[in-house]
Amino acid sequence: MGDYVEVHCTLGILNINDLPLLKSFCESHQLPLKVWTLSSPDFMSITRWSGDPLHIADRDCLEQAGFEYYYDLIGTDPDPNSMRNLVDYIKQFDSIRKPLKDYDTRLHRAITEIL
Repeated sequence: MGDYVEVHCTLGILNINDLPLLKSFCESHQLPLKVWTLSSPDFMSITRWSGDPLHIADRDCLEQAGFEYYYDLIGTDPDPNSMRNLVDYIKQFDSIRKPLKDYDTRLHRAITEIL
């Protein structure tokens, strides 16, 4: 009996733009990729995003990688408090990680310009 390895990605607001790179990694290592959408916590779910999808994701990049389905899910069940709750969540880690503006400029712009 051999070993079997596959990659499971739980997709949410904070990692949707990483999908194309993750797919490329999996393909280069001949690993199956399984993607599941996050439902909890609610404010991190792509369906609950209440802003413009372009503020958090690159549609062209996701489409080229075959992930347009996930782009189209962004904001399908918006929660007006999702952005505020996301900001509050991110701020909890300010003292132990590098600033969001240095890591994910697209998301940083989205949540600071909107709120």
